[in-house]
Amino acid sequence: MRTGDEALPPCTLCAAPTRREPNPFYGTALSVHRHVLVCTACATVGFGPAPDDDDPEEARRRPHRVGLRARVAGWYRALP
Repeated sequence: MRTGDEALPPCTLCAAPTRREPNPFYGTALSVHRHVLVCTACATVGFGPAPDDDDPEEARRRPHRVGLRARVAGWYRALP
């Protein structure tokens, strides 16, 4: 994972250096970037390199299979 500012790409519009700031929308909807890149000269906001996947897909899976009865019960509970 990149930690220093030397690994940050330059601005795509003016080629000035960028700084990394926390993304205020991280965790809402489809925002997957924890940080955004902000240009020091023109204040353009962009995304850095793709985030590293800390949790592999195997770790996100359930430890056991959920049966049909439990899935149907979950569907009924989700109904308004």
